[in-house]
Amino acid sequence: MSLLLRFIVTAVLILAAGSVFAQPTRLDIKRNGGAARLLLSGEAGQEYTIEGTSVPGSGSWEFLLGTPLTNVTQPWIDAQSVLMPQRFYRAIKLDAPPARSAPNF
Repeated sequence: MSLLLRFIVTAVLILAAGSVFAQPTRLDIKRNGGAARLLLSGEAGQEYTIEGTSVPGSGSWEFLLGTPLTNVTQPWIDAQSVLMPQRFYRAIKLDAPPARSAPNF
């Protein structure tokens, strides 16, 4: 291998090793007759929301949880799901934490 080619290959490997790849957002759901247990996976230190709906395709999603991930995974139990025959979920990675108001504060 020529010296120039060896240099190019080494430079590419160094650049690739120094690259930071974002952890994709993933939401795992387990529901075995009780409340739905969700496991949110994503980038530690990033802010996420979880939304739910009983009618997919309606465009009507209810905010359920807003959380920063302190690890790459965050478990959460949707206690309200026990009362629903079906519920669909989605997780959204946010660019910045949302401004939320507390009506009882």
